[in-house]
Amino acid sequence: MKGDYRKRNKIIMTVSVVVIVLSILAIGAIALLEFRPKTENPDLDPTLPSNIGTEDTIKENSVNFLVAGLDESESLTDVIMVVNFDVKAKKATILQIPRDTFVGTDYNTGGTGKINAIYGHTPEGKTKISNLATVINEQFQLPIDHYATITLEGFRNLVDALGGVRMNVPQQINYYEGMVIPAGDQVLDGQKAEWFVRFRAGYVQGDLGRVNAQRLFLASFAKQVLDVGRIELAGSVLPKVYDDITTDLSIKEIIKYMNVVMELDFENIEVYTLPGEGVNHRGQSVYTLHKEETAKLLNEQMRPYAEAVPAEALPIIELQNTTSYLDENGENFNNVLDPDGASSGK
Repeated sequence: MKGDYRKRNKIIMTVSVVVIVLSILAIGAIALLEFRPKTENPDLDPTLPSNIGTEDTIKENSVNFLVAGLDESESLTDVIMVVNFDVKAKKATILQIPRDTFVGTDYNTGGTGKINAIYGHTPEGKTKISNLATVINEQFQLPIDHYATITLEGFRNLVDALGGVRMNVPQQINYYEGMVIPAGDQVLDGQKAEWFVRFRAGYVQGDLGRVNAQRLFLASFAKQVLDVGRIELAGSVLPKVYDDITTDLSIKEIIKYMNVVMELDFENIEVYTLPGEGVNHRGQSVYTLHKEETAKLLNEQMRPYAEAVPAEALPIIELQNTTSYLDENGENFNNVLDPDGASSGK
C-alpha cells in the first residue's frame, strides 16, 4: 500500500495540501469556471494586517496561509491552521492551532481567553478573519499572507459531494445520544464526518485527541479526493460549496500557487500541533502553550528564510508546563496515511 501512495504522491498533493485545508484548490476550480473568489465581507477592507508581513526579500520563496473552519454559528473557529509553503524547497508545513489555545485577557474573547472566540468578537469595521490574523501575528510573530475559510455546512456538503470519506475509525465515537460512530473501517457521510472531527469528550487528551483525529481525517479525505479525480472534483463537487468558502486570493495568485502545489512531493508535507497541554483556568478548560517549545517549533518549521524569534519576544502566556507529550509531535503525510511503513516526517 505504501508504494501505491508514493507513486501517486504528486496527484494527491495537488488536492491534499489545498483541499485538505479547504482553500486553494477549491477556488482553483472556480477560476477554471470563470467564477470570482468570494471575500469574507465585500463591504469592508479585505486587507490582512501587515504589522508582521513576509519580508520582501523572501516573498517569492515563502508564503503563509491562514485557514479557518467555522462552527454552526459562524462565530467560533473549530479548526485553525497556518500553512507555510516553502516554494524554494518545495515543501509545505501545516501548523495546527488547537481551538482552546489560551491567548489571555487582552483580547476580546467573551471571557474565555480562547483563540477560537477571536473570530466572533471583532471590532466594528474590521473583518473577522483579519482580527484572527492579527492575534496570530502578535502571539506567534508569524506573517499571514492569505486566508481561506469554510463553513460547517460547507464541510458537510463537501464530504457528501465526494460520496463520503472512507477511513478506519480508531475508537467508537459517542458524539451525543443516538449519534454514534462505531470503530473500524467505514465510509463517513458529511454529518458523521462532522461528528468525528469535532468530537473530543472521549479522548484522554481532550482537544488534543481531536487535533490528532483531524489529522487522520485529513489524510483519509485526501485519498478520497484522489479516488474521485480532479475532473469530477472541479465539475460536480466543488461547485456545491462555492458559497461556503471565502478567500482573499486573486485568480492570478490561485494559478501561481496551484503551480507550486503541483511540484510538491507527499513526503515533504509535514503537520505539527503547537506544543502545550490542557489546564483548567478560572473555570475554563484551555490549552496553554509551552513557550520555549513553541518558539523552537516556529523557528525550525515556520520561518524557512526569516530570522529566528526568541521565546521572550512572544507574548504567549504559559499557565503550566508539566508534560512533554506534545512538545515533539510532527509527522509527514506519508506517515499519517501509512504509520507502520513510512518514515517520520521530522
